[in-house]
Amino acid sequence: MDGDVPGPSPRGRGPAGLAQAALERFPAKIDPLIYTTEVQHHGLAQALDDLGAKAVDWRTSCAVQERDPLTGAATELLGRISEHLDLEERKVLALIDSYLTELVTL
Repeated sequence: MDGDVPGPSPRGRGPAGLAQAALERFPAKIDPLIYTTEVQHHGLAQALDDLGAKAVDWRTSCAVQERDPLTGAATELLGRISEHLDLEERKVLALIDSYLTELVTL
């Protein structure tokens, strides 16, 4: 986890899908949370890609030199997943309960 910190409000920045719909419908005070989850999703995708690339390298050689970066990438991904799911459980699920019905009817 490289310390990604949400920046200014994402309104008008153009995130895709549910995040964009949320930005258009939810109160502005929720913007930082939406932006944080988008940053986390991006970091998760990068960490998953990194793990996949390192797994290919390790499968080719099965060498210790390849194993250690692979375990490091797996540890990084696990940390990011844990952080993201914790945020979703603590804050996002309550918002989904409050606002998802509105989004589904779009």
